[in-house]
Amino acid sequence: MRAYKVEFFDNKFVSRSHTNISDLDYAEDYLSPETNTILVENLDVHMGDYIWITNDTYSFFGIVSGIESDSKDIMSISYKSFLSLFDLNILFDVRTQGEQGSQTLEEYISSRISSQFILSGDYSMIVPGLIMTLSSQTSKWTLGIKSDDDTSSFCIVNFLKNVLVSAFERYSIRISVTPDIGARQVKLVIGTNNVSTQTIEADLPNITNKLISVRKNDNFVNKVIIYNKEDFSQRITYYRHNDKTFSIVDEDRIIPVVQDIYIVEPTYDEEGVIDTFEDLALDQAIDAFSEVEYNNLIELTMSPDDPLVHPEEMDIGQIVNIISEDKQYSSILSGKKINNTITLVFGIVRVDLTKKIWRSSYGY
Repeated sequence: MRAYKVEFFDNKFVSRSHTNISDLDYAEDYLSPETNTILVENLDVHMGDYIWITNDTYSFFGIVSGIESDSKDIMSISYKSFLSLFDLNILFDVRTQGEQGSQTLEEYISSRISSQFILSGDYSMIVPGLIMTLSSQTSKWTLGIKSDDDTSSFCIVNFLKNVLVSAFERYSIRISVTPDIGARQVKLVIGTNNVSTQTIEADLPNITNKLISVRKNDNFVNKVIIYNKEDFSQRITYYRHNDKTFSIVDEDRIIPVVQDIYIVEPTYDEEGVIDTFEDLALDQAIDAFSEVEYNNLIELTMSPDDPLVHPEEMDIGQIVNIISEDKQYSSILSGKKINNTITLVFGIVRVDLTKKIWRSSYGY
């Protein structure tokens, strides 16, 4: 058995209570957030409190979402990831995407968090001590969000489901959450995980169980042809290059060719052109080339103390090369399951029905 320290704080990091537990049954999934539960002796804990679970190599920081007294001595505490705080609807301007957008995707995410939880006019929504840094810059981005009304550039989306999860799937952008108890701060790092790519030999005896499911991505295009609906003799062709950029230059291309074709139509108002064919074609290319890269599900189970992989120290968004049966799979760490063993979950495919239903509720 492994000992874990469990601490509870209010949102100003005033300590409420703490305890130790000998077992932890916990699941974390960036793509479909989990609710977890622990049993402890009766403590001073409130809904919305912070929960911090740690041992020598592991740390989880989240929010208390439920409290039940199973008896006069024992209570059941439910908790979620800190990111569950961002499970709310926002007004999204579709013009922030593509060529028209002036912010990187990381900057956009940071600005929305700031407006909702730092500079909000609703004092009850402010998160004291929340600070953010960016670890990457992703320009000319799109999340594939379109307005429901052709006359408006705005639509309502769920910030967690439609923005944060989509940013992870399309661009490997994640939010890493770390508490600084002494400074009474919650530190968010927004961007790609820049830790060096790790290689895992999945057929070695330290891996006690494995699941590898690879979905062929027929939509992972590397060439797009875009026609002007007003004049089909006018077209623009974009090519994806080996460094993952794209342009109209036919060189250093990804092959074999996977091609797709689109049609766009310029838009006008009484004063003239709003969106030109060239602008819309570029936006369409940005969307086409932002397809999911890690279209697989790989689960590897091992000891939490595994000396080869060091699974408890691995962080969400870390890129890995997994070798099994003479094949190599590139994937991204997207979840963990911890009990007596630890299961690392890689990729953006899910087969669990509940998770598929949760994700389908926002268009996946």
